[in-house]
Amino acid sequence: MQSPSRHHLIAISLPVVLLGLLVIAKWPKDPVLASADQLRITEADFRQAYTQWLLTAGVPDASQRRVAFIKDLAATRLLIQEARSGGIEDEPHYQDRRERLSRKLLIEFYAERNVLDTISVSDAEARQAFMRAQTQVTASHLYARTKSEAEKLYAELTSGADWDSLARQVFRDPKLQQSGGQLPPFSFDETDPGFEETAFTLPVGTYSHPVRTAQGYSIIRVDDRFSHPLLIESDYAAKRPLYEAYVKDRKRKAARRDYLLDLVDDAGIVFHEITVHNLLDRILHGAASESDQLWEAVLLEAAHPPMAWTVGDFREQARFTSDRQRGQVRTAEDLKEFVCGLVAGAIILEAARSLKHEPEYQDRLREALDAYIVDHKRRMLDVDIAEHDIKEYYRDAPASEFMWPAQVQLHWQVPASDESAHRAAWFDRAQLGAWADEAFEAAEGMLLRPIETPRGPVSVRVGPRRPERRQTLEEAHAAIETMLRHQRVRKERIALYDSLAARHHLIIYEDPVTQLDLDL
Repeated sequence: MQSPSRHHLIAISLPVVLLGLLVIAKWPKDPVLASADQLRITEADFRQAYTQWLLTAGVPDASQRRVAFIKDLAATRLLIQEARSGGIEDEPHYQDRRERLSRKLLIEFYAERNVLDTISVSDAEARQAFMRAQTQVTASHLYARTKSEAEKLYAELTSGADWDSLARQVFRDPKLQQSGGQLPPFSFDETDPGFEETAFTLPVGTYSHPVRTAQGYSIIRVDDRFSHPLLIESDYAAKRPLYEAYVKDRKRKAARRDYLLDLVDDAGIVFHEITVHNLLDRILHGAASESDQLWEAVLLEAAHPPMAWTVGDFREQARFTSDRQRGQVRTAEDLKEFVCGLVAGAIILEAARSLKHEPEYQDRLREALDAYIVDHKRRMLDVDIAEHDIKEYYRDAPASEFMWPAQVQLHWQVPASDESAHRAAWFDRAQLGAWADEAFEAAEGMLLRPIETPRGPVSVRVGPRRPERRQTLEEAHAAIETMLRHQRVRKERIALYDSLAARHHLIIYEDPVTQLDLDL
């Protein structure tokens, strides 16, 4: 996975960045930098929001940015204020979102207090993530929905069955059937964490035991793996905070998952198999009516804490899940795992009831609902981009706007590695960084100076070059569509915010804003 670029971060729409910054400060003598009907943005309020945005967006401070930011911040708050006073809280979509968010955030809040607060990231873990982000893996897999199906496939493989023949049996997708289940090359954080861990540690050319993923089970075979050969310590040092954040987030998710699994184990859940079978049949083949007797059937019993769920109880809990989660239920094993997750959530919610009135939880809920209001209003501004507009933009754009940069192919030897010894890949100047001039100025066939790596010195030979060229319309299509949509939505958003500012008599005190010492 490539690190988020500065251009990507800058392109984040400001209302989205502001979603977590909407709590108004209450310092009694704090100077006011913006005011409107029932709205005040103070110096401390602006300082906190703006410095956090600069850090997130990765852009330098500037007077123009300060003024634009506080205008957007004020308009965003006015949008929320107007939506609430206009009765959005009484609308069914808002009430449904509030109920879902209150459950989700309470579970997360409880988990943080009891599980996640002690999680830390070591330098070795961050460094490993950085190295994986510079590595590409090509792998194939054999997929099974259930553990028993996966174990059967593994037994067939170890007994001598042909991998490609098994792939033709387990996949419906013609491409996966023909390729032996081969996936597109991937890097760090681009696939399921369990799949990734196996693919990055398994020796090339070997296959794994069945691996549990979010989609089911996979037997993984690593076909190829290579790392960028021109990595230097300064690259890691510059990006270390980013990879520490990645790793911490993943560790928190894993800890949360393990905690839920422990809750399920401790609960001692026993399913009524006939009810499981009947419910699965109903899920797969048709919905029941409200009067259906199936809703009264007991689905499970648990010992710790003592409980019994009917199908009706399950149905009530399941309504807070997503269509994607429900759509993954295709077998009895899927259904049981899904239900166990709901039971764990219900146990946490019961244990967390006392936290509902804590100010920190209430602030999080309010901020999340404010975020939903902004997102709801923003989606109402979405526009369709016509195909002829995309073609017209591409036709009229200067030739330099959609260029693939010049590239040079480099060949290198990887010592003491489970990967194939010889590697070759194409690089542009930005990818090579400090090595760019040396690589691009060398003649084809020349050896560059040896590169010291943790695995030993790497010899790099210069290969052929590709000249700079303009992208085709097909290659540039997605970027043009995204850009045009962003421009038009931004234009509509600015018009909306201007009307909000006029209606609520918004005043921005620009001189104090631009003269404020932020100690950046």
